[in-house]
Amino acid sequence: MEILVTGGTGKIGRRLIPVLIENGHRISVLVRNKEKACDLLPAECRVITGDITNSSSIQGCCDGIDIVYHLVSISGNERPSEREFARYRKVNVEGLRNVINEAKGKVKRFIYVSSIAAMGIVKEMPISPESVCRPYNPYQVSKYEAEQLILQEVKDNQFPAIILRPSQVYGVGGEYSYQNIMKMVKMGFLPKMREALVSHCYIDDLISTLSCVVDKGKCGSIYICTTEKSIGFYESVRLISTLMDRKVILVPVSRWIIYSMAFFIEKICALLGRKPFVTRSNIIAMTTDRIYDLSKNKEDLGFTSSVTMEEGIRRCVLSNLDKGI
Repeated sequence: MEILVTGGTGKIGRRLIPVLIENGHRISVLVRNKEKACDLLPAECRVITGDITNSSSIQGCCDGIDIVYHLVSISGNERPSEREFARYRKVNVEGLRNVINEAKGKVKRFIYVSSIAAMGIVKEMPISPESVCRPYNPYQVSKYEAEQLILQEVKDNQFPAIILRPSQVYGVGGEYSYQNIMKMVKMGFLPKMREALVSHCYIDDLISTLSCVVDKGKCGSIYICTTEKSIGFYESVRLISTLMDRKVILVPVSRWIIYSMAFFIEKICALLGRKPFVTRSNIIAMTTDRIYDLSKNKEDLGFTSSVTMEEGIRRCVLSNLDKGI
């Protein structure tokens, strides 16, 4: 099949495209920087230059295309402000709208990679695609609004779209590979708040889901991509310290003390015009359980995850140690 990937030079796209080529598909990639794309992507890829925020620059990008994987996104943890909401919506919502307009009436499947962040902080467990979303910051809100845009297109125009919500994507060589926690373990102590259960998405499992959702996913559906079994955050810390052969002391600290400190840090940084390194929403997120109901993935896709949190962490830590990190 003919497949268009937007955001193909990103961490997910660079892992997905070789798999698609290996499976016999012909790949076109929509990028802003052709030179960068040619350096990063397989030579078999057809490179299309365009900017999704400029509708005229991407005209015709979906001509002859069967499947679109829309991976383009900007992410971050900025605090709510009119300026930041506009910046995120320009790419994550309006840019998506431009691609949808090119794809309508042409493609057989449109796979949109959203994020579990679109749900905000969900307090009711387990978390499912039907859970109530409470997005807060500009990134979360823009991803949620992007999902609503797609679902409206499905409802009004039978647009053949499927939404994936990965949790934190991690893996060997990825942007998130437990390096920061390893650095804290090296220090020998770590503040201990409530033991929150966490579940991340190993990159290999995300690629497997992206591959099978085309044939097995149902249009208009939302699928959460994450490890099936959540583990305690400090359980992961203990596993990392064992792999590093380091002792780490967990110092009990009240969540409300840290929360109060984050409040003052936010205020001071606002006065100085700087981005706070920790916020109250960070603290709440860090101490809120994430337990997922993946029954929809099992029923529709026949797949949830193959790499447990324990195995994924082990792979990342050993790889980092081999690199001297």
